[in-house]
Amino acid sequence: MGRVANSDRIAHTSASRALYCREDGSPKQVGDEVVNPDLAQTLSQIADEGADAFYKGEIAACIA
Repeated sequence: MGRVANSDRIAHTSASRALYCREDGSPKQVGDEVVNPDLAQTLSQIADEGADAFYKGEIAACIA
């Protein structure tokens, strides 16, 4: 059983392609900007509402 190349793994879903691949589909390189608005929103919500936002609130519901 072989391993999947990292470039194939990061291009597997549209969400990961949007984050980790360049416009031409090639993997981003060291120094390329990575912008993750979903993570920023999650961290902001935890900062505003505390740990319960993660364990009991909207974030927990999304994970479940």
